[in-house]
Amino acid sequence: LVMRVVIVDDHGDTAEDATELQEGQGVMGTFETPGDVDFFCADLESAYYSFQSSHPGWLPRGNHIWVYGPDGEELGMASWGGRVALDTKVAGRYCMKTTQHHASNYEALIMRLVDDHGNSPEEATEIQEGIPVSGELEIPSDVDYFCIELASGKYIFEVGRDFDTSLTVYGPDGEELAFEGSYDYYWDGYDIYEPGSSPRFELDIEVAEKHCMKVAWEGEDYDKVDYTAQVTRVADEI
Repeated sequence: LVMRVVIVDDHGDTAEDATELQEGQGVMGTFETPGDVDFFCADLESAYYSFQSSHPGWLPRGNHIWVYGPDGEELGMASWGGRVALDTKVAGRYCMKTTQHHASNYEALIMRLVDDHGNSPEEATEIQEGIPVSGELEIPSDVDYFCIELASGKYIFEVGRDFDTSLTVYGPDGEELAFEGSYDYYWDGYDIYEPGSSPRFELDIEVAEKHCMKVAWEGEDYDKVDYTAQVTRVADEI
């Protein structure tokens, strides 16, 4: 007795026969065989988006994915994280290719991300001295600006995050006053060692005007970065 098993591929293997996705609506898929490739495409606007392929509940450890723009150019990839976040910049048709080394089920999803803080001094979030403000760098190219009215004196500018962020402070005329990064660790493939300290420095503010700080992404991971930003006045010595 000979039995023949026919395996049906649930999603197309190329952009031409890709499954259409709707923003924010996940679609289940199956890698029927190890190395099976599935394509998904969606018409997107100019905005921040997260492209995901993962076993339900497994993020950030998901499948291998590649994201392609309207002209077919590769815009990003994740070899194990199951997520690529990027700025589409122009409206058009974007495609995601996903695969895995073993047969398994997964969910494909494209979500629009909301930028929580402005990307320039003109769009900056106003903050108060001594009050921490939470932020998120939604994609690797995202930057967040914060501005604050300061009196003359000494202040500590800091970002509460062990690594993956940098901090730049600008004076009233836009001149850069200080910069510090925190991408200072190494990874052996399993564990992270020697995490760098959070960006933090003390500045003597001479001009009582508005100053701004920029928080930016450091590193090459495609996952989001959460942080807190704060400006604190240093007590005058008696």
